[in-house]
Amino acid sequence: MDAQRFDDLTRRLSAARTRRSIILGIVGSGLAFLPFVRPDDAAACVKIGGVCRTNKGNVSRCCGGGKCGRKRCVCPRGKKKCGDRCVLNDATCPSQCQEPSDCPGSDNECGDRTCNGNQCGRNNRPAGSLTQNQTSGDCKREVCDGSGNIADQNDDTDAPAPGPCETTACENGVVTRTNLPAGSDCPDGVCNGSGACNSCVAGSACTTTFPGACAAGTIDCSTGEPICRPNVQPGQNPEVPGDGVDNNCDGVTT
Repeated sequence: MDAQRFDDLTRRLSAARTRRSIILGIVGSGLAFLPFVRPDDAAACVKIGGVCRTNKGNVSRCCGGGKCGRKRCVCPRGKKKCGDRCVLNDATCPSQCQEPSDCPGSDNECGDRTCNGNQCGRNNRPAGSLTQNQTSGDCKREVCDGSGNIADQNDDTDAPAPGPCETTACENGVVTRTNLPAGSDCPDGVCNGSGACNSCVAGSACTTTFPGACAAGTIDCSTGEPICRPNVQPGQNPEVPGDGVDNNCDGVTT
């Protein structure tokens, strides 16, 4: 082998050894297994160099004593999840409360805060449970929604009591009122067709504005208002000369 070819071979072997050293160094440091982390995945729990870290390189608090799963902390055998940490199965989780009032939120008819084993919780009544705050005749009912909240539901059986001259009903939670026809009987007389009860005694005697034989009348309540109808209509009877009575109600006697 001539000197030129020997020098070329020496340079190639040297470069290969250098590349091999670089690769082994990267592998040994763990950098060869850096995972790709999306910039918007700020809460990701990932493994970098054998350590659970956030994608910003900080040691992640989401896996205290645990290992990295698919972007979440997985506690190893013999440990349990306690908030955002892994603790021994027989360990006690940090206390959240001593009594229910220590827990966030508020109590109402549909749910109470609880404190069991120093951990906060909530005891909610089943959905549809009635509260004590009910308003009669509003076509609604106040119920629990199952999540501790109070809500209104339509109740078409909760119609208000009707007045003397109307009927009432509920339609999809809305009150509707319908007036009885004019002349319908009501406690004080008759309905006027607009929902009012007018004092009217049908058939009672009254005096009309007509003269003579047409002055006598009878109360008519058919329109919802008391009207005095003459018993004898003007012009119905002929005049009787010499009787001194205005028989035809024209205002003249013979």
